[in-house]
Amino acid sequence: MKAKIIQHQGCAWIEINGQLHEPVSFRSFRPTPETVRRFDLAGFSLFSVFPSGILCSLKVPYSQFGEVWTGDRQYDWSALKAQTDLFLEQAPDSYWSLMLQLDTRDWFLASHPELADSFMQLVQTVASPVWRQAAAAMVCDLLDFLDEHVPNKVYGVYLMAGGTTEWYTRDIPAALRPCPAQTEAYRAWSGDPLAEIPPPDVLHRTQDGVLRDPAHSRQALDYWRFYNEAVSDAICWFARQIKEHTGGTRLVGAFYGYITGMDLPHVVLSNYNDLLRVLEDKNIDALFCPASYRFRKLASTSGLRVPLDSFTLHGKLYFHEIDNTTWRVNDNPLAQALQKSHTRLKDRSETESYFKREIAQVLAKGQGYWWFDMFGGWYDGPALMETIRRLRLLTQSLWRRGMEPAEEVGFFIDMPSNYLLGTQSGYDMVEYQTELLNRMGLPWACYLTDDLLLDPFPRERIRLYIFANLFQPDARVRAAVKALRQAGKSVLFLHAPGYVTDAGFSLESMTDLTGFHFRRDDAGSGQVSIAPGPWLDGKTPVSFGFSRPCPPLFAVTDQDVTVVGRDSVSLQPALVVRRHEHGLTTFCSVGRLPAGLLRALARQAGAFVYSDSDDPLFLNRQMVALYAHRAGIRRLRWPVATRLEDPFSHDSLEIGPAGADIAFSDQETRIFTVSGPSMV
Repeated sequence: MKAKIIQHQGCAWIEINGQLHEPVSFRSFRPTPETVRRFDLAGFSLFSVFPSGILCSLKVPYSQFGEVWTGDRQYDWSALKAQTDLFLEQAPDSYWSLMLQLDTRDWFLASHPELADSFMQLVQTVASPVWRQAAAAMVCDLLDFLDEHVPNKVYGVYLMAGGTTEWYTRDIPAALRPCPAQTEAYRAWSGDPLAEIPPPDVLHRTQDGVLRDPAHSRQALDYWRFYNEAVSDAICWFARQIKEHTGGTRLVGAFYGYITGMDLPHVVLSNYNDLLRVLEDKNIDALFCPASYRFRKLASTSGLRVPLDSFTLHGKLYFHEIDNTTWRVNDNPLAQALQKSHTRLKDRSETESYFKREIAQVLAKGQGYWWFDMFGGWYDGPALMETIRRLRLLTQSLWRRGMEPAEEVGFFIDMPSNYLLGTQSGYDMVEYQTELLNRMGLPWACYLTDDLLLDPFPRERIRLYIFANLFQPDARVRAAVKALRQAGKSVLFLHAPGYVTDAGFSLESMTDLTGFHFRRDDAGSGQVSIAPGPWLDGKTPVSFGFSRPCPPLFAVTDQDVTVVGRDSVSLQPALVVRRHEHGLTTFCSVGRLPAGLLRALARQAGAFVYSDSDDPLFLNRQMVALYAHRAGIRRLRWPVATRLEDPFSHDSLEIGPAGADIAFSDQETRIFTVSGPSMV
């Protein structure tokens, strides 16, 4: 068995024993023979085996087959064999990812009472060498057993631990009450044998509104870095063990890096803020994440909870987990419990439109997805399976043709700056902004600021650079951002760019980074008002901003700028534009910029606008998907004359820069392929 990831012509592939597979898969906590067989008949070749004896967050077992890991290097092989036999019988030609839950079992905690339950309090156990060695031995033993009894089946090992298997600390208050093992790990990390974990009031304290002053927050900043680096270190450590054990023949992946799927303080609290280390680790091939919970409702846009373009830039495979309940299980008690966070789909039409919208996001990025039949029955019914089959065929067609990115807007997150936010501030700059970016009528890419330093970064293609949380860029990132301005790129700075320095807070540092001059706006409301005009369509003024107070706020004092918006209370210039020969430099004192404003800024930056509606749009040079909330005609434009073809309805239409009208029903997703030669 030999598996590896190949990035080719804009698409991620999985190569298994020399054969290429599109990254489309199936997983389930409760796989049934009937469902596995249906997916096999629909052409799926990749499935997941998930042995686990742990209770999930709904307090029912993850696995229907029972525990396999029963003691230190002790196993119930019959429980594992029962699951693999099912896949062998129903999908005999399939390949499997082995999803292994590394969490502490009751028998392990009885032998090691100094450690905490890793499912709930991951950070208190994650650095323990005793736990790591025991869990790594289990992984290797299970993999060896399967290689012996069902050779050439397991192409990857997916590491699962922490809250809901997703490498985060679930019970944060408990995890902030230090246990001896946690303190010992912190001392080893810090190099100080006397170091103590600070109390919660120190860990949550800020010095200026939502922001910390590094000179007065060293204890907190050190601990929060440990809190995140301990988890990334564990993921990388386990990945290395598997690569060494298998001679590099298997893929390694994990759920990790959900930085656009929650407020930024919770990125730190959830142990995801050391994402760059995981992206740079060559032993990690794949990362996964469920579809956005907040934006999966049909009234919203769907959403990616990870900076997917950064994943691609680092050569990682991504699996987008489509786990939402379907109309087939609305009477299932487990599905009903999940519908607190899932969206309830009332019929087949809503379900299929949702499916297409979710998949369109990752098709546009050339990345993968899997269908998650969580507790069984999600996809029962021949009509639903036919839609899933046709979506797989669409994926296959696009992958074999090759695709080219089309994003001209980049949205950037500065991971080190997240540590400067108060962990109880609820700072919601990023997550809600992504929904509005999905509505602006042109594609956009999401990166880490460190990606600006990489040679493959697409500097020529990106025209508008949006910096969400650039409180304290390091010297390299600061130089890269200033170089963008000097090169004439269009840049949008949000909230407090450059305000934090090692010596404290500095308006001068903000000026050096952005080119604007500032004063504090302590009377500001955090809500910005803009009037209809060149920067806002329609006839009604719009106010936008943070959902809760996020001081400090700032106003621009320069006179050579266009004031587009003012704070709703202080009336100070809160949204300003300075034009230059090739574009514009913009500052906005808050986040959640509306889609129409983003569209206008992108257009002024020279980006091509495909749609003037606020309906979600996902595309690359070879495909486009549009979701219409309400029935009617939508006008779509394309940079060059071409033909669009709908693989579901078989409609086709000519399109170009002047645009074409497309009819939609209520809550309908339409996906089109773009005619043209293959790139492969």
